[in-house]
Amino acid sequence: MNVHLSEDEFATLKQLSMSFARGTVGLRISDRLKALGYASEIMGSLIITDKGSARLATGE
Repeated sequence: MNVHLSEDEFATLKQLSMSFARGTVGLRISDRLKALGYASEIMGSLIITDKGSARLATGE
């Protein structure tokens, strides 16, 4: 079962699937997505992980 994501968190996953994010994602959302394993920070940029891509594919 998937953990509930807010609309903003899911929208951020969509944004990350198209490109990395640097300084455009709020700290709360960034921290939560990283804690869930859906995003990772590389050289100061937030990127989507394979787990995040799989979650995005569920559509919820």
